[in-house]
Amino acid sequence: MNPYEALQISPDASAEEIMAAYLRLAQQWHPDRFTGAEKLEAAMRYRELAAAFTQLKGVGRPQAQPPATAPIALQSPAPRIEPGPSVNAGSPAPVVFESQKIRIQTEAEIADAAPRSEQPLFVKAKAALENGQHQNALENITEAIRLDPEKYENYALQVKILDAMAGDNRALVQALEHCLRLDKKDADSAIHIAQIYQSLGMQTRATRYWEWAYNLAPKHPFFEQQETGAKGKLLNTADDIKGSINSLVSDAKGLFGRFGKKS
Repeated sequence: MNPYEALQISPDASAEEIMAAYLRLAQQWHPDRFTGAEKLEAAMRYRELAAAFTQLKGVGRPQAQPPATAPIALQSPAPRIEPGPSVNAGSPAPVVFESQKIRIQTEAEIADAAPRSEQPLFVKAKAALENGQHQNALENITEAIRLDPEKYENYALQVKILDAMAGDNRALVQALEHCLRLDKKDADSAIHIAQIYQSLGMQTRATRYWEWAYNLAPKHPFFEQQETGAKGKLLNTADDIKGSINSLVSDAKGLFGRFGKKS
């Protein structure tokens, strides 16, 4: 990380300019000004600012002294620095702006707001889902996926959360498609997507996933519980599969509604 770029200053900035840039950006990115996923992003940006300020503290060039005739009343008061707890000596002390009274936390104090491991976020999301805190669960699992976008379990939990929220079909389909991307034999996800498209009247897309699921697992419990005539018919072509599955889909909706919650 380039500390000068993080603080948006030039390499020849004075100590006063470094401090001013840090205070301005720290106020702008203070996590308390954000909510949801934006709060996590702000916390990480805030952490970078604290690290950049720590690295540059005391490095800037001295600022020229003001003329002796400059009226003292026109000088800007320096920000009041309050002592505060710090895990390491390199962390900047908390600062309180006299006008806004916004406290800038130390890097150590915001560590919990920007965890670097996805596992604690997965655990938090699962616990929040079990407690019915769906929005909190979604925020945690979304951040876990950002940290590890190649983990099947993260998307599988996201599917459960979105199912419980029962609102965003587009996000739900995307999560299910990621499950299929990471596990191409995941018949459960293929069936789930087919049911969603079927309920939206998107027959062509629904059929594609019905066929995919059937080819993956023709003996899947979902298909075995269909009508006896369909179970006993030998399906040799895509048209046969399409015709049989489409004729059964309306009867299967109730069954799939229960099955999909196992995803």
